[in-house]
Amino acid sequence: MSISDDVTEVATTAPITPTSNSRPPFSKRLARSLSVRRIGAVYVLIIISIIFSFWAPTLFPRWATVLQIVNSNAIGALAALTLIFPLSAGVFDLSEAYTMSLTGVVVAYLVVNHNVPFWLAILAAMGFAFFVGMLNVGVVVIMKIDSFIGTLATGSLVTALIALVSGGNTIAGIQLFGGFAKVAQGKFLGFVYPVWYALVLAIIVWYIFEYTAFGRRLYATGFNKRAARLAGVQTDWLQAITLIVGAMLAGLVGIVLASFIGAGSGDIGTPYLLTSFAAVFLGATQFKEGRFNALGTIIAILLLGTGETGLTLANAPSWTLSAFTGVVLIAALAVTGLQRRKVGFSAKVETTEESHAEATEIRVDK
Repeated sequence: MSISDDVTEVATTAPITPTSNSRPPFSKRLARSLSVRRIGAVYVLIIISIIFSFWAPTLFPRWATVLQIVNSNAIGALAALTLIFPLSAGVFDLSEAYTMSLTGVVVAYLVVNHNVPFWLAILAAMGFAFFVGMLNVGVVVIMKIDSFIGTLATGSLVTALIALVSGGNTIAGIQLFGGFAKVAQGKFLGFVYPVWYALVLAIIVWYIFEYTAFGRRLYATGFNKRAARLAGVQTDWLQAITLIVGAMLAGLVGIVLASFIGAGSGDIGTPYLLTSFAAVFLGATQFKEGRFNALGTIIAILLLGTGETGLTLANAPSWTLSAFTGVVLIAALAVTGLQRRKVGFSAKVETTEESHAEATEIRVDK
């Protein structure tokens, strides 16, 4: 392992305290794995499921409800998973939802209005997604504009592009049925294809962040960009990659969404913006304690989906759905912030940065 990896690992993990060579007893390791601090969302999911089972006893505790929750939130899971890459590198990508809308509109426009084969339309739409990613790189990485503001601005430009392509109208037609519809509307074992797409993407994301140096460097960049840069990590390059990857993945999600609803619309991606960020930040409070991760994100999506479905089946007022998501997001942001500050303090990244910066830079250069 190189010096860069060593310093990166220090920047993203808590300090090692003196322990014996033997592993802790199984009971302690199990208790730690099942602690509320690590998997609190799982316990909340169980609790609200029990509550809704009593609140709507004839509708909620059914296998059909499970299928409904999982199938209806599969695209939300895909949208949330795309955010893990840029957020782990310390950048927000608020243009994700607009990119989803853009690719869906482009595919529908080409297939319906010009009879372009859907596979060729998908390639063209992905070209637009790549363009959005490069635009984000130019604004955030090259121009050094804050990612929150910068990607919001590019999102506005994407909205204008969507209006130019679609004329402000929803694009639908029989051409979107058949082969294109099967991309998202097909089922396997009772679950729609997007569920399986989300599962595959979650496994890929989990592997990258768990077992590759690339994933560790992304975490290091997100926790402390300056310290990671002094350790030899090319932070700007990593952030550029995540913005492009995030846009490309969002483009794919938009195509799946267009297939799922059988139309292209300029606002089909917008409803997923708040839910996606809520799920990713809530997921960061699970399993990894302050790190964005795939498994925590999936659990968070199921939690949000269960809450919304349960409220709907229980005939709760419509405003409670948005309130539920908003409360969860605020709580997730608060807990994630506390955990990330705790990790940063424990690792002594901030307090020791100035004292060891020069020595680290010299070792890396060598």
